Amino acid sequence: MADRRHSKFERGVIAADMAGSHKRPLTHAYPQMVHQVLEVADTLTIMRDGGQSIVVRGYSRRVRRPSAGVLDAFVRLARRSDATIGRAVLAFARRYGALELCRPHLKPLHHATADATTCDELCFCQPVDAYRRLAREVRLAIELGIRAQQRASSVKQPTPLTELAQQLYDEMHPVKIDARHSREVLTMERGTLQGLVSRWLRYAQIEPVVRFNGEKATFLFLGNSVWGTLGLNLALTVCGNASLAICSKCGDIFLSPRARPANRKNDWCTARACQQAARAAAQRTYAKKRRDRGS
Repeated sequence: MADRRHSKFERGVIAADMAGSHKRPLTHAYPQMVHQVLEVADTLTIMRDGGQSIVVRGYSRRVRRPSAGVLDAFVRLARRSDATIGRAVLAFARRYGALELCRPHLKPLHHATADATTCDELCFCQPVDAYRRLAREVRLAIELGIRAQQRASSVKQPTPLTELAQQLYDEMHPVKIDARHSREVLTMERGTLQGLVSRWLRYAQIEPVVRFNGEKATFLFLGNSVWGTLGLNLALTVCGNASLAICSKCGDIFLSPRARPANRKNDWCTARACQQAARAAAQRTYAKKRRDRGS
């Protein structure tokens, strides 16, 4: 088996890029969340079929409070190409911890099987494609949440699903509904959103507890791995943020400083390249209006 090593600087650059330091984290009020960390090796492993995987070493003795960027970093895995997904998953797992995946099905550990038993065989060699597949589920849920919030705000033309999310949505719903039947489309989208968020909350296995630190009581959410953090933040993001938007240039999901106006077609995040594109678009619009007035 071949290993591909990365320098400490390279891993830091990848992690900083995934964390989206130029954007606000998706969750406004980050909850008190702690979980055990499933640590991974420093290198990627090449499997027999040519795919890449990360190698799980075991649980850390320390319990970690994850930072508020964990959901942002995980969602960005959905848009990674085959050439960069391995490095990105390795950086995510090193920073936040690996997912608890079962070996036979690559699903959350302790999930219920068809014969009403639980699958508790931990996968120690996790394919990076499993992370990308799960990240696409989360991204689809957030995009459906954006559309639901915009409809609730009386936006006549909600932001359409991106190509990546639309592909997964079509796989989940092979039977098409005529777009003119808006009520049926809305019902299907809401049902899909509800199912995705509920599924990830089941993955999370969150346990609310109260603990004392000296004389001060603290309310905490306990999770057995990073599943808990992702599931809880997904639910809070979809249900609590009315200003979610998708950048028209880079495709990242970000928090807009204000709600999306009904007549606005494009949204731009705070990345430098995206702001330059926003200024160029504004200049084109202004020049077109001047030409129209002149004619």
